[in-house]
Amino acid sequence: MQPIDINPLYNSIRNGLREFLSKYNEKNSPPKVAFLMVGSNPASASYLNSKRKLAGKLGIESVTIQLNEDIGRKDLLGKIEELSSDDSINGIMVENTIPAGTGITYSEAVDHISPWKDLDGSGTVNLGRTAKGISSIEPATARSVIETVRFLKVPVGTKICIINRSITVGRPLAMMLLNSGFTPVVCHSKTIDLKSITRSSPVVVSAVGKAGMIDASYLSDGSTVIDVGINSVEGTIRGDLNTGDISAMNIKYTPVPGGIGKLTSILIFDNLRLSLMRSEI
Repeated sequence: MQPIDINPLYNSIRNGLREFLSKYNEKNSPPKVAFLMVGSNPASASYLNSKRKLAGKLGIESVTIQLNEDIGRKDLLGKIEELSSDDSINGIMVENTIPAGTGITYSEAVDHISPWKDLDGSGTVNLGRTAKGISSIEPATARSVIETVRFLKVPVGTKICIINRSITVGRPLAMMLLNSGFTPVVCHSKTIDLKSITRSSPVVVSAVGKAGMIDASYLSDGSTVIDVGINSVEGTIRGDLNTGDISAMNIKYTPVPGGIGKLTSILIFDNLRLSLMRSEI
């Protein structure tokens, strides 16, 4: 097995972003983003903290809003709308771990963010524009996968199996891959004979959310695994791929941590760049 070093791709995006922000800040106040999290999911909290630190390194101001998991629907939507209407805030990111007890889903929550402040691109307007292949803020996780596919020079037309159908990964990624000429196959928990599909796919994108689930029985020699899983296990972050089980196989894979999660973090701020560019037009 061989871990994929995505640092050259990460550094290229980061350097381009820094150059843009340097020029932007010559004429404007530093941009400001808001991170909102409901509850205390450990993996989500770790991811949010890494984004907050990255914002500081890039010279982007940030504010973190931590809400109790027993917050009511009205108060949660009110806070999101308050942030969205605040002219001093250029972008908003809501963590995708909203407890069911709030009475509101993540999908509904992000629809209360102004489309060009929706840094994760998960609102209905941005998803619709992504589906049409026109200018939009694309979901950052899905964008990190397709940027990795291009970085690896995967041939156009290649069959790519996505194990996820969420609005943040599977669905937008399938649309983005189709728009770029690839052949996506979307699988999920009810897919019949999943292993036969993954074994016949040169590229497997896993966002199952179960640590170590993807073992050797899911893969064929020579395949590439793009591991989107971020799972908290005994204080550590692990991906969906069981790296111990595939140690003897010829498999390339993105590591966790240090892979897709890291790339997604910088792309969230690159989505901010796209929003700021639009505001200057």
